[in-house]
Amino acid sequence: MPTTHPRHQVTETETVHEALEIARAAWPNETSPSKLLTRLVVEGQHRLLENPRIRAELRRRALSELHQEHPWPQGPGYLDAVREQDWAE
Repeated sequence: MPTTHPRHQVTETETVHEALEIARAAWPNETSPSKLLTRLVVEGQHRLLENPRIRAELRRRALSELHQEHPWPQGPGYLDAVREQDWAE
């Protein structure tokens, strides 16, 4: 089926075969190996997101990407310099 998304090839090694057998037991109405693998990937994603260390790393990456796209225009130390100014009342 045509798609613009990247495709990935997975060889059914013994480990993958065992994972598919477990997936078939979990989702008996699903017969397509591709769909079973997709469900396994999504379940694995949910499990990984339960880990606080992984969630923190994802937040760090998102902030880093945001900073690269939208850098602070005043440069480092700007807020400290503003705070040190003697403001007229």
